[in-house]
Amino acid sequence: MSMGGDRVKNMDKPGGKGIGGVLLSREAYRLAFLFVTTGYSVGFFTKVSTLCNTILLIWGGVLFLADLFTKRISFQSKRCIPLIVFMLLYMVTLFINRHMQPFENGKVLLVTGIELFLLLPLDRSLPASSVECQMIRFNRIVVWFSLIFSGAAILMYLFWINGTAGGIAFGSSGGMLYGLYSGPNTGAALASASLALALVSCHLTPRCPTPLMVVNGAIQLLYLYLSNSRASLYAFVFFLILYSLFFLKSRRAKVGGIVSAGAVYLLAEPVKALLHGLQKGVLWVSSVVRFLIGEVVFLFDRWFGGSSEGAAPAPPHLSEPVKPTPPDKDIAMGFLNGRAELWACGGDILRDHLLFGVGSRNIPEVARRYRPADALPGIDGGGLHNIVMQLLVSNGVLGFAALAAYAVICLIQLIGYFKISRLSTRTSRTVLLCVCVLLLLLVQNMVENTILFGASFHAAIFWSYLGFGFFFVDKSRTAERGDGRTRQSDGGE
Repeated sequence: MSMGGDRVKNMDKPGGKGIGGVLLSREAYRLAFLFVTTGYSVGFFTKVSTLCNTILLIWGGVLFLADLFTKRISFQSKRCIPLIVFMLLYMVTLFINRHMQPFENGKVLLVTGIELFLLLPLDRSLPASSVECQMIRFNRIVVWFSLIFSGAAILMYLFWINGTAGGIAFGSSGGMLYGLYSGPNTGAALASASLALALVSCHLTPRCPTPLMVVNGAIQLLYLYLSNSRASLYAFVFFLILYSLFFLKSRRAKVGGIVSAGAVYLLAEPVKALLHGLQKGVLWVSSVVRFLIGEVVFLFDRWFGGSSEGAAPAPPHLSEPVKPTPPDKDIAMGFLNGRAELWACGGDILRDHLLFGVGSRNIPEVARRYRPADALPGIDGGGLHNIVMQLLVSNGVLGFAALAAYAVICLIQLIGYFKISRLSTRTSRTVLLCVCVLLLLLVQNMVENTILFGASFHAAIFWSYLGFGFFFVDKSRTAERGDGRTRQSDGGE
């Protein structure tokens, strides 16, 4: 099974020839960053995160310096000005709060710079077909990785495999399946991203859907249901609605797509109930097998071992597995699951650090001055669980304004591009899919904080897809300006 077909087979490898070509290749770095950070979604791989992050930072630094003295790809677009201002303001924030975790905050600053100036920009001189192939290779990493580990998680659910190894739990807990992922929300976010990127690859490749995409779609949906991660399920349904409304052409296809999106949501509970019954059946069969093996061993010992004492094993019985429903405490706390308390605390911190904030890594420490630890669920691993609040508290209103200015510029340019193209070209539809992927991640980040201030697959996908989308937008604008100059020249003759 392949995703990308012959088109990818006939391309040059990323990075050109030799080790030097790979080290100075943005695509090679982007793929490595994605592969490593996707690996972090598996709990056992986090043990090597320090080493991998160090390698990524050193490699990224070399690549940035090489670019700075050669093509300056990171600064080809004027859109980078608000990002430069944002980074300068972030440095001011960290200087003001230099007494708190300076080393950790420095790493966050460097990772953020890599995301904004290495993952985001693409070389405008590349042909569009080359970037499309880059997207296919990029997507393939996410699809294959999630296919393997989501599939493993489903098998672990069916065979009720739970435990702890090396201090890391695996399996399921409280009705939420995580398998080998570091958590159910992490696995579900990767599953929803895998589904979305598979659709992008389907658009970019002539043969679609491939068997891999069909299998991947089924496995990721099953995992989404069993993880009980509502945010990722809602975000994927939202993605499907956008895809149906704007990407599909005929009215009938649009209606069918929206109905499919509704079905994805409504089938969650029935499918979970079906899988729960299947799990009970598997456990019953395993009980029968254990009984039969025990009976054979007993009879063998009695007939050939000379022992007449002993009793047959207990008859088979049904073992009750975990029920595939959210834990009671999550239901009691509602959909926000304690996040409202985090946001209220973030508002209090912001009032006292309005202009420059406190720095992303310092938020848990500062928050404990405003609230007791038990009122701040998940703050150590996930911050304030909302990207807007995290950005405001981390960088203050000045840093937020700089990044918001960048977002407004991007939005204006995208609206102008779609007004001109009217989704009439294949390239414009590729840009639309990039925007849909970005919106999927943004919806998830209304209750999480994963696309900024850290090395994560969410950030790798978000900033890379923002770069992919604007590569095509800038390419089209450059072509239009070239056509305009040509017409003026012809008129002058």
